[in-house]
Amino acid sequence: MIYDLVAIAAILMILTLAVVALRGGQPVAGNTIAFQLLLLAAHWLYFAYCWRFGRQTLGMRAWQVWLNTSQPAISWRTTLLRYVGAWLSLAVAGAGFWSSLWHPARLTWHDRLSGTWLEHRPR
Repeated sequence: MIYDLVAIAAILMILTLAVVALRGGQPVAGNTIAFQLLLLAAHWLYFAYCWRFGRQTLGMRAWQVWLNTSQPAISWRTTLLRYVGAWLSLAVAGAGFWSSLWHPARLTWHDRLSGTWLEHRPR
């Protein structure tokens, strides 16, 4: 998660810099809904792009973890379901993540919601 946090932080900083530059150097208020939605969309797109076109984020690549699905390709809809499901899993004190400890296949809530699962493939 820390690997992805670093990548996302860089993306969001560059995006914020671009927005400020487009505004002629004027800062953006932190409570601006449109700006917050833009940052959230960029956050999702990082994961969606990585999952859809490589089945791995930067952090997943470092730990040799792959995102799998029963479908031949991961759709944008699947990435959105997984992303929203992960936020829901986290929102209830991480219960969606903790539940994987008791699931026979070790699936989280967002795995089950999106029809995906993680697989460790050592080199």
